[in-house]
Order: sequence, then C-alpha cells, then structure tokens
Amino acid sequence: MAWVIEWSYPCDNEHNISLWDSKDAAYMQAASEIQECIESSWDMSFDSQCDTAKEINDYIIAGNYKAAVDMWNSCDENCEDEYSQFWYVSELDAGNIFDATLPKILPPSHFPSSHEDEEYELDHDSSNIDSNNSIFVASNPGATCRKCSDYNAYAYADNKDGTYLCRSCAIFKSIFT
Repeated sequence: MAWVIEWSYPCDNEHNISLWDSKDAAYMQAASEIQECIESSWDMSFDSQCDTAKEINDYIIAGNYKAAVDMWNSCDENCEDEYSQFWYVSELDAGNIFDATLPKILPPSHFPSSHEDEEYELDHDSSNIDSNNSIFVASNPGATCRKCSDYNAYAYADNKDGTYLCRSCAIFKSIFT
C-alpha cells in the first residue's frame, strides 16, 4: 500500500502529488507543508487566523496530523481565501501501479536488410530471454542496480539474479557509450 498526498498551488494552477509509505507519514508531511503556509502567509494580528493557526498547531503538538490537515481544509481562513490550498491524503493500491504491458522484442529479421549485420545490444543478460523472446520480469519489488549496487525497495528486477539498471546508471551509460 502507498499513500498519496495531493495538493495544488493556486498561483501556478499546478496539481501535485507525492507518495508515502504510510498514512502517518503522508499526514505528517501534509501538516508540515500546511505549517509552512501558515508561517509564511497568515497574519497573526487577525484573531481568526491566529486562533485557527493555534488550533492546527495544537493538533500537531498532539501528533494528530490528520486532524490538523482536516482543520486546515475546512477552516474559513483557508476556504474563503482567493489563494486557498487544500491537501488530501488517500490510499493507493500499489499493485495497480505496475500493471504495464511488457514490450515485445522484435527479432533482427523485422528490421531492414541494411541493418541485419549490426549487433543489437540488450541491456539484459541473454540468459534472461526465453525461446519466446520474453524477458524475465520480477513479481515482487526490490532490486539492486547491477552497476552501482544501490538497493531500491520499489524497483523490479529485470534479470534472474535480482538486478536492474537504475535510472542514474542508465543515464550515465547513455552519455558515455
């Protein structure tokens, strides 16, 4: 399971999301961002803003980040502002994120005859390709980069040995080859 924070900034009309590994972490981050908004844009000389900010702060002190976010999203000081901002935390079934179709590997015979003699280099070990031209696909997340050896709990291995090529190494590989 993953938890999503969704928010928007009215000044640039952008909709943003961030992913978190727990509900508590997502609400904590949303509350942190709300506190930054309060600190930078609310005027504490206005009683209503000061009272609402104190109530949100009290929820945060108590560790009740969800109540702080709910208070922010429903308070008049935010809702009636022309630049109102809202934070929403929702659950996301991580199993639905990785339901992409594996691309078919085209055989060399598919390409024009002028390219038949060129060598096609796969980023996968040829032992991971079966007789149907299918590449090994991991069923569980968690893989180590075969170049830099960094472990990523969210990456899926593309080799039987549990490795993959991380984005950084793939970029450097394309630059230096």
